[in-house]
Amino acid sequence: RLRSQYVFKMVPILNPDGVARGHYRTDSRGCNLNRFYDEPSQEAHPSIYAVKTYLAGQKASLKLYLDLHAHASKRGCFIYGNHLERCERQLANQLYVKCISLNSPWFEYKGCDFSEKGMSGKDKRDNGLTKAGSGRVGIFLATGCTHCYTLECNYNEGLGTNQIGNCHGVTFPDSSVAGISFGESPVHGYDGVNLRYDRYIGNPSRMTTPKYNREMFCNVGESCA
Repeated sequence: RLRSQYVFKMVPILNPDGVARGHYRTDSRGCNLNRFYDEPSQEAHPSIYAVKTYLAGQKASLKLYLDLHAHASKRGCFIYGNHLERCERQLANQLYVKCISLNSPWFEYKGCDFSEKGMSGKDKRDNGLTKAGSGRVGIFLATGCTHCYTLECNYNEGLGTNQIGNCHGVTFPDSSVAGISFGESPVHGYDGVNLRYDRYIGNPSRMTTPKYNREMFCNVGESCA
């Protein structure tokens, strides 16, 4: 249904040279390409230049920009969003992200960041470059699109799970089972349909999640749609 109403433009990889050399953050020249969307060079950052130029020409029809990243340190699946001045636009901005959390047990809304600082902060690994050059900020400034985001997914695991309705055919544990309380008991796995969990007596110090697998990442992606 979505494909009958919208045109999806997908770029499988923006940093092929860096990834081919085993880099998880930088290109073959040692540059973090996600810091050059403000002023990309056609010669030095051709993939970024091409994406920004194309989307700037589509700004009248652009509804959503979603930049997909893996995160090596911060746990969970979460989004970095922009801080918009008008209240109604910021509400729409965050409401979309909240809807993702209502449709996926693995997406963590509490881990998301929509702060103004998050649009301009520096990382010492990027030689003084700021997040003003990130895709979500650069594309927002170039197009004015409300829904510009970076989706981050940890390579390994998250901090917690959401108790949600049966939106994607996910089968949840029966909360009436003695000793089991979903949201307090360790979930042990997910096969794309069923959550597997262990019986737990007492109150663990925090919710736990299983190691992420392909089905979990797919579930987060489906929930973004």
